[in-house]
Amino acid sequence: MENLTAGKESYVPANGCILSTSTVEFEKGETPEGKIARALDKMEAVIQHNESPLSTWIPDEYELNRTYGWDKAAFSPYLTALRQEMLEDTEKKIAAGLDGEPMKEY
Repeated sequence: MENLTAGKESYVPANGCILSTSTVEFEKGETPEGKIARALDKMEAVIQHNESPLSTWIPDEYELNRTYGWDKAAFSPYLTALRQEMLEDTEKKIAAGLDGEPMKEY
């Protein structure tokens, strides 16, 4: 309290804690934050594949990149739209046969 500008003491709660700690659940995926974290975690894998050369993909990854993460995004229209954009990037990459080319090039 000694470092506060004079007259500002009334803004500080009696316990001295201006920002309380909070716990945000991610692991179980039950809270909105947890659901978003899980969906983005799955989508990150799709983005990584879309940015990687096709020569690094194993055969199963072509279909997996089309289907992975939809179930985790389904609760949110925004995340579903984002996942759709990723699918479109996947399809463009595969159709163009890009190998090592940046996504923005096709």
